[in-house]
Amino acid sequence: MFGAELVMSASLGAIIVIFTFYIFIYFLDRSQYIGWLTIGWFMSFISNFFRYIIEVSSYNNDYLLYVNGLFYIISNLCIFKGTLLHVNMKPPKWLISGGLVFILNIIIGLFILHVQVLSIIATLFFVGVIRFWAGILLLKSSTRGSIQYCLGWSFILLSTNFGPLSLTFLDGKIKFIIYFAYQVVALSLAIGFLMLYIKQTNESYKQDEQHIKYFNIHDKLTGVYNRDFYEDIIQHLVNNSEQIPLAIILCDVNGLKLINDTLGHKQGDELIKKVANLLASICRKDDLVVRWGGDEFLVILPSTSNGNAKEIATRVRAALALCPPEPIPLSMAIGVATLTNQGESIEDVFNKAEEDMYTDKLREGNNTKLAVINALGQLLFIKDYETKEHVDRLESLVREMGLQLDLPESLIKNYCLVAKLHDIGKITIPEYILRKQGPLNSTEWECMKKHAESGYRLALSTSEFASIAEAILYHHEHWDGNGYPQGLSGHDIP
Repeated sequence: MFGAELVMSASLGAIIVIFTFYIFIYFLDRSQYIGWLTIGWFMSFISNFFRYIIEVSSYNNDYLLYVNGLFYIISNLCIFKGTLLHVNMKPPKWLISGGLVFILNIIIGLFILHVQVLSIIATLFFVGVIRFWAGILLLKSSTRGSIQYCLGWSFILLSTNFGPLSLTFLDGKIKFIIYFAYQVVALSLAIGFLMLYIKQTNESYKQDEQHIKYFNIHDKLTGVYNRDFYEDIIQHLVNNSEQIPLAIILCDVNGLKLINDTLGHKQGDELIKKVANLLASICRKDDLVVRWGGDEFLVILPSTSNGNAKEIATRVRAALALCPPEPIPLSMAIGVATLTNQGESIEDVFNKAEEDMYTDKLREGNNTKLAVINALGQLLFIKDYETKEHVDRLESLVREMGLQLDLPESLIKNYCLVAKLHDIGKITIPEYILRKQGPLNSTEWECMKKHAESGYRLALSTSEFASIAEAILYHHEHWDGNGYPQGLSGHDIP
């Protein structure tokens, strides 16, 4: 029995060492698949411990065989589940029920029918199936590498259960030699998973390092270069005579604050990404697109004259005009300036581009805001927050009343504009509230009442609509004081 004791003791010692490593890694990383493998190897230790008692002592009965088989199945179920999690698969529902059936088979075989051999074969068959399946999954995995390849074939080799079969059907030293070879493969499997974890962790660290390096110089939202990159690269470009003349195009996205305030920052982010993609598609291979600030972009054009830079700016404007207004017309204020010799200051060139951009913004700013607000008004119709027929009827009624009261045409036009835009603030109200069929609850009603204030702020944002801002703010006030947003009454209502 010396050979049995040596092989079993060595196996138990090796499993304890490996289990210790698994415990350490699990508490370090809390990886779910490592957790299941850890439980599996712990159960394997218990199973091997009872097998050790059976082989090296004369104390051999049905209870020990039952416990050994029970933990053998549980350990392999846990290892199989860990393998499934590793390859991003959910364990099948039949797995647990199948395991319970085979455990029940052991109980029946040992305590009722007393057919130990049949129960052992059934147990080994079940374990063989799940091991073979685990091996196939690892071999078919899209991320398969050399370690995973070896693990897959180790599972397939272990699916034969040649070790437990040798203990059951062979005698003498040969059974312990075969069992020793079996344990070597099993322990290699455990070590292989540890090596695979270390390899994947190392690759993950490298990827994280690459991501950090990438986002050190790239904008996270748009993927174009960020301001830090500009600070790092600009002086190198200025000092390189081959890059002169060096042109700069500075762009400011129009209407972003209105979009953020009305449709939300998510829609504003989509607008920013659309602009970044457009600039990247129009600019040349050597041009550098930089997100300068919240709504500003800068394009660095090496070896580009001022005339060529203005041509590119014109192409940008043309591309913006062709973009579908989803949800608003896309436009930018654009400024261009060029560094023509290395004696100039790049800061002065940037300031010139900025001045040019602000001049463009002042020239087109109000028209842009007007276009944005008109687009938002159309969006109310498109999304059916407000029917066009309702607005048309209201405008017609306002005009008829104005004529009956002999009001000046300019004042009638103003009131018609109020009729058209009185509910523009509803664009800021959540869609589920606007579309709710039944009565609003108190929280929803408080939210709905804010549309008057939102419409007021929108109207104030452009001089074209500033004159009707108060009318939009107070259009839900009631003579008896039960209106909103301020609960004014009587002659206090403007």
